[in-house]
Amino acid sequence: MSNFRRPDKQRLDPQVRQIIVYQSETLCWSTAQISHATDIPLRTIQRVLFRWRMLGEIVQDPRREGPPKKLSDQHIQVRIAQVTL
Repeated sequence: MSNFRRPDKQRLDPQVRQIIVYQSETLCWSTAQISHATDIPLRTIQRVLFRWRMLGEIVQDPRREGPPKKLSDQHIQVRIAQVTL
């Protein structure tokens, strides 16, 4: 399946991302198996699956994730209470 090979510095096609998630979640393939079958670098496979598991969707543009959200004062107090326990 070398037709998935991409030139350097280009984004993966959304269909390829869906195939990666399908192979991981449905076929229960490891990241190494997916990388070998699709001829895509292992790190790229890991990044796609990480975003899938964290966000529950296939991210087309990684910048869309946005910056981390600011914690409110209430959240900060809860975090401080957890740390001091």
